[in-house]
Amino acid sequence: MEDGSGPPIETDTREWTTYLYNKMREASQITQPNGAFQRTLSYQRVYTTEKFDGSTTSKEFDAAGRLAKITDNNQEVIEYKYTADGNTKTVIMNNVPANSIHYRYNIIGKVDSIQDPNMGKMTFGYSPYGDMIRQTNARNQIINKSYDRLGRPTVTSSPEGVARWYYDNPQQGIGQLDYSQFFPSGNEYGELTKRNRYDDQGRLIRSTQGIDGDTSSYVYFYNVYGQVKKTIYPSGFQVLTEYDPNGYTSKITNPDYGTIWELLAQNPFGSVSYSELGHTYSNYREFNPKTNRLIKNRLVSKITNARLHESGYSWNTYGNMIRRTDSLRGLAETFTYTGLNQLENSYLNGTLTSHIIYEDLGNIESRSDVGNFSYGESNAGPQAVTAIETEPGVFPSTVQNLQYTSFDKIKEMTENPWTLKVLYDEAGQKLLQTTTNTQTLETTSTLYQGFSERVTGSITEKTIDYITSPEGVVAIFSRNGDSDSTLHFLFKDYAGSIIGVMNPTGTYAQEISYDAWGRRRNPATWQPFTGTTPQALYTRGYTMHEHLSNFGLIDMKGRVYDPLVGRFLSPDPFIQAPEFSLSFNRYSYCLNNPLLYTDPTGFFAEGPGLSLSGPDAGMFYNDLGSANGSTEANGSTTRQTNPEWWVTKEGEIIGQDGSNDGVEYVVSQNSDQAMIRTANEEGKIVKPSELKGLFLPLPKYELRMASWFLWQTGYKDRSREHAIAYGLDPNNEIKRIGYIGKKFTEENDMAKGGVIVEGAANLVRDDPRYTNIFEAKELDYLQVLIHTHNLPEEYSTGRRTWPTMPQDYERPSAFPSNILLNIFDINADEVILISPGATNNKKPNFIRINKNVYFSETYYKKKK
Repeated sequence: MEDGSGPPIETDTREWTTYLYNKMREASQITQPNGAFQRTLSYQRVYTTEKFDGSTTSKEFDAAGRLAKITDNNQEVIEYKYTADGNTKTVIMNNVPANSIHYRYNIIGKVDSIQDPNMGKMTFGYSPYGDMIRQTNARNQIINKSYDRLGRPTVTSSPEGVARWYYDNPQQGIGQLDYSQFFPSGNEYGELTKRNRYDDQGRLIRSTQGIDGDTSSYVYFYNVYGQVKKTIYPSGFQVLTEYDPNGYTSKITNPDYGTIWELLAQNPFGSVSYSELGHTYSNYREFNPKTNRLIKNRLVSKITNARLHESGYSWNTYGNMIRRTDSLRGLAETFTYTGLNQLENSYLNGTLTSHIIYEDLGNIESRSDVGNFSYGESNAGPQAVTAIETEPGVFPSTVQNLQYTSFDKIKEMTENPWTLKVLYDEAGQKLLQTTTNTQTLETTSTLYQGFSERVTGSITEKTIDYITSPEGVVAIFSRNGDSDSTLHFLFKDYAGSIIGVMNPTGTYAQEISYDAWGRRRNPATWQPFTGTTPQALYTRGYTMHEHLSNFGLIDMKGRVYDPLVGRFLSPDPFIQAPEFSLSFNRYSYCLNNPLLYTDPTGFFAEGPGLSLSGPDAGMFYNDLGSANGSTEANGSTTRQTNPEWWVTKEGEIIGQDGSNDGVEYVVSQNSDQAMIRTANEEGKIVKPSELKGLFLPLPKYELRMASWFLWQTGYKDRSREHAIAYGLDPNNEIKRIGYIGKKFTEENDMAKGGVIVEGAANLVRDDPRYTNIFEAKELDYLQVLIHTHNLPEEYSTGRRTWPTMPQDYERPSAFPSNILLNIFDINADEVILISPGATNNKKPNFIRINKNVYFSETYYKKKK
């Protein structure tokens, strides 16, 4: 490939990314549409890459071709040592033995123990099948696991309690999680249960959660195309979802409140450029046409037509934010960065507000707005903050004490007068949080129910429902007791942080602002609050995470983050990008670049250029919550039982190596590598280019009646030119799906019944959501109806070997002058004409090739 562009939009000018390759077919230079380029120079076994961000990375390989040393920007050095059989033995950072990570393996190559300077020593045990059945952390806390014959977890025991999973309900639940139980340690809580119910097509229709016998449920309803059309929250609040003809979510409504969110325009990259909130607010966004980065975000009241907010963002060539503004208040913030793209200086209207000095490998040495940092004291890890020398008043005078679970999540936290306790479910996810004021004895408990929360306290009781759209959470419905209810709309910034809680009347209920690291500040001045920070209406805020306001912290699910310090409180069990030195700092937030990246899980930063790759990719010693097999109607499954599929976490796709039956592999969308799994081998990393083919088998229930695509193709003048592909959209209306060939002309549209095409034999899809599209380059003069379920979120593109010519039939000698493109529905008994061409409404005869492919006799003739 020499070049590539974004989605093919007819009205849009294509923006190209260009690739140049060396003799070894390696990308030696990549040039992006905005002019940024990356190039790699090689000399013997050393590869030096000048990256898009201006930094350099040198990789040195040993004689066996293994990565031996990485040097970032000529300063941070990571060295790798290997065992005799090629496993990573030691990772040495900056030639400091105390900063080294050591691995030991058992006789079958499984990691037996890890000695990490920040996490201590961790040990592991395995079953004869290679499943991890025991893990012990540095505090000598043990987690034991059991699995069934299909590798699904059945029992997990830990200091927190015992969890059990049950599968394969014979009534519409084969191959799926039926229910789970969790019995917490101690006598404070009773049994926790979760139960799923499915329809006859395997779709989740009810998910019920119970604690001490108190149950609540989500209920899901689907349209004829398998899309969720209605969701009923545990509180009874209903969300109705509408879709456009292409299958995209177009509107979110409620029977009582009407429209909550509506999509009105998208740019060629698919980003929402114009949407409305409740027909009360218009949200306009402007993006850079080359990079798709947000450059303007405006909120307008449709009631008064007044601009309520208008912010601007500027980015440098390498993607770092260098300026953001509030044009209505005349505020401007500018930023500069280190050579490794760590945030260094922040200025407000030209005045320096923060200057940060970093040590090697990402430790903050000092911040002018916080103080001087110390690390590694009192047996702490080399990247754990142990003291900060600061001015009076920067930190509270009270002491904060924390206790952790065996899977390293906060169990209890105290800071006078507040105490916080957390109960986690069978998957290690927060289920119940209780906050107590020890002076007033006021207690507030929050029960987490997916996208709902039930809050009970000494004074108040309310439910909070988060309404989601393709833009994330866009509204919050809260009800106090049984009567008083409120619907608030959410206005968010470039990173998804809430900056406005909006009333249905077209005014602010609350305006919010954050500094670069996520600490709340005065939205009118962008200065830190003087005195006590005002209480937020809702706990969600910075990047939509939950603020623990009584403690000045943010719960990012996997770990808790301190926005004042700019670091996590506990180490990251993952090493996200082992080929980048800053990824080895387990306490850093977003590689010290909070304006470029976000961290949705508390474990992995997300943003341009980040991926899981290299030695020790995603090494995770604590996977209590990573293989529970649970399913959400709008989510993904961590593991399925169908041997043809290994379904992974969101952001990844699954496939099989077409060259070798039984070999599974998973390819990350953000990675240039794949993970191979075989019956005899747990996993190894390879490049997708080394795989000989990708074939995705369709599930068995693909054969049920849903919708049909018509393909019309053929050779014109024997020059192998092919046709435009049409299909039925979810509203049974004809839509052009794509075309076969790089160039084409249309002399007549579908309504007129005729198409003449020119071009090569490649399929180009106009709409990427139609994923069950098959290559048709082997067809001659055929009308072919292909049965496809058309659920883009479930299936991926595949290749199919087309049936050979039916016996006793031959192709015509000439290409017909007018091609009639008719759409048909095929049921068990007959072929029904749905949408005829203009000149011929006669029902054709079909030759049945197999259960779901038919050839038309329109252009086929029986041999004489």
